[in-house]
Amino acid sequence: MSHPARHIRHVAPGAPHPALSAAAPWSRAGRGALESGCAALRDQRHELVARLGEVRTVEFCEEDTRLALPLARYDMRVTRSDGEASAYRVEVTARTLLRDLALFPDRLDPAAEVDEMLVTLLPGESAVFRVTGAVIEDPGALGTRPVHGV
Repeated sequence: MSHPARHIRHVAPGAPHPALSAAAPWSRAGRGALESGCAALRDQRHELVARLGEVRTVEFCEEDTRLALPLARYDMRVTRSDGEASAYRVEVTARTLLRDLALFPDRLDPAAEVDEMLVTLLPGESAVFRVTGAVIEDPGALGTRPVHGV
């Protein structure tokens, strides 16, 4: 069964989250909950996941070099986009936490571009990247290193 793509934005530690804007009357309490949640998890080196309807953010409570992240495991499927010879669809499904997933299709062709970068996925979540701008001889190469980085 296919899962819908989720576009997820990571918010840097200390930065205000768009869903907790100053304009909302509950924003200060929400921001405080995120900060206190991170303080409680800091010693365990975990992430804090906050959801508001369909919007989800992941807050990491340590600097990258101090995080105890699992080895990245994921499934990747590359297909041509319908109707466009120079467009590709790259679907990534996480089996472990994937922090700041990025594709670098310009390593295959300098004209290639991707629509999304630095996506964080929780286990079981999927994201779809759309690569355009170049005809790539071996589209399967979009799913190999050094084209992708986690």
